[in-house]
Amino acid sequence: MDDIDLVQEVKSVAEEIRFVVDKVVIDATDPYSFTVTIKEGVTFHLSLSSRGFLVENQSQGDPNTQSEVIILKGQCFETIYAFLDKASPAYRVAFVQDISKKLNAISEG
Repeated sequence: MDDIDLVQEVKSVAEEIRFVVDKVVIDATDPYSFTVTIKEGVTFHLSLSSRGFLVENQSQGDPNTQSEVIILKGQCFETIYAFLDKASPAYRVAFVQDISKKLNAISEG
């Protein structure tokens, strides 16, 4: 991927995951980086390169509102979905519900 493709990929990813995270913000000074706050209240700073999505940093969030926190700082994920699957149990639940709805719609259609 060249630089333009990576910037476009970050924008596309931000749009795609908005429905399963609390917040996603592309870094204004680095278009290859973005911040994701998952439903569990943990915030991750990720950067995209040809290797994938690297977890640059993470906050622990509010200890009163989150379940067990998995430390992912320094890990690289091939896709944003692989990252979300590892980081967010709420994402896994939302994904399964979405697939179930689609399968039900197909079977009823």
